[in-house]
Amino acid sequence: MNIKLTDLKVKSLVSKEKKYKVFDSQVSGMFVLVRPTGRKVFQIRVREFQKIKDITIGEHGVFTLKAA
Repeated sequence: MNIKLTDLKVKSLVSKEKKYKVFDSQVSGMFVLVRPTGRKVFQIRVREFQKIKDITIGEHGVFTLKAA
């Protein structure tokens, strides 16, 4: 899913049975991982030596979208 992430939209994301990712349409590679527990984590996807890695920036509530 690709949307323009705002703080309000991140807060309104609901947890599902399985974790899922919501990518930001403005910042390439940045997304929010929503876990079944309701925890929301900011991550960024980078390519390093032909491998894709997801790097955790911080948890929503501790970090704001602007800080991430």
